[in-house]
Amino acid sequence: MKPVTLFRGFGYGVLLMLLLWGCAGQKQLPGSETVVETSGGDRPDWVTEVPEDEDGLMFFRGFKTKAVTLEGGLTDARENASRQIIEMIEQRGMADYSNVRVERGIPESDADIGSVINDGLKILSDNVVRGIKERETYFEKVEVFTGSGLKYYYNVFSLVAIPENEYRVAMQRAVDTLKVRAREQNNAKAEAFLDEMNKRFYRADVSRQ
Repeated sequence: MKPVTLFRGFGYGVLLMLLLWGCAGQKQLPGSETVVETSGGDRPDWVTEVPEDEDGLMFFRGFKTKAVTLEGGLTDARENASRQIIEMIEQRGMADYSNVRVERGIPESDADIGSVINDGLKILSDNVVRGIKERETYFEKVEVFTGSGLKYYYNVFSLVAIPENEYRVAMQRAVDTLKVRAREQNNAKAEAFLDEMNKRFYRADVSRQ
């Protein structure tokens, strides 16, 4: 055999060994994950950074990771966003209620006003949830190598928005509902408290109510 032919044969053998070694090095390890499908292109920016308030809207991002089904993930992501909004609204509502309670010298232990505050926050949350609008959704289908096979799960994200003035509108509705209850129960103290809420925060003309 000619030296050149021998060298070529040796070279091809080395190349084949390198290729086989490379393939073996790329073997999936148990637990390795790969995104195999998305709802469209790369992750949008809002998935990692919630947009700033804009055009009179407040934005919130809900999410669900490792959802078993896409439908279940979408439901959980939307509920997660709604919970964030409710928590924010309840914090603002509690601050408004507490400010009026303190200024009127009403102790925290007052059962009548405490009941008004608790009921008001519940009504407030229900009213705000009705104003939530979903703007976008994004999902990723992830493939997981278990070592003996493959399994799949979904990462799901939901971008929702509510108008900035929705809080004021919802609080006015809550106060109006509570005033009706207070009148029906002849609870003058609660009614006066609610009138103060209107005057301080919502500029309502209580003289016409």
